[in-house]
Amino acid sequence: PRYDFSLAARQIDLDRLSPVRPPAAAILVPPSGSAPASTTAAPDLAEAMRRALALVAGINRLDVDGRLALDVASTVVGGGIAQDLKAVLKPRADHVAVDAFEIRLPGRSRVTARGRLATDGPDAGSFTGTGAIASEQPQVLAAWLRKDKAGGVLPTFTLDGRVTLGPTLARLD
Repeated sequence: PRYDFSLAARQIDLDRLSPVRPPAAAILVPPSGSAPASTTAAPDLAEAMRRALALVAGINRLDVDGRLALDVASTVVGGGIAQDLKAVLKPRADHVAVDAFEIRLPGRSRVTARGRLATDGPDAGSFTGTGAIASEQPQVLAAWLRKDKAGGVLPTFTLDGRVTLGPTLARLD
């Protein structure tokens, strides 16, 4: 048996997969007559990506070869909006084969990747393969990634090559 899932959506909110509660000190009692303070906060980008990985890894439990194609116009992730997520994933027992991945990020930035995403064992969450990132407004991208205002002017850039990403390693050859 095999499966072939396709998901097309106008919007997916990865930040709401499971709410993150802010520290108790961050919950403020609002002044009289104002709206109550939010009891949830957007997770950081790394947490949102861990949640997405956990969803994809969950498909592996089917123990059946298959393919998952994604086409999402807008993705809420890490408190920001990414656009035009397109991916073709093939979940396996201990990894996901990423046949194609591309997404537009803030700052007129684009990321593409192809390779292997480990979902089990000591390398869980690590990616090896090829990838590229290009940004026409890197200061906007940096502000989104860091959740603050990036200072200074950064030049446009394009990086591509062999990629290794893990919990303690980011390498581009």
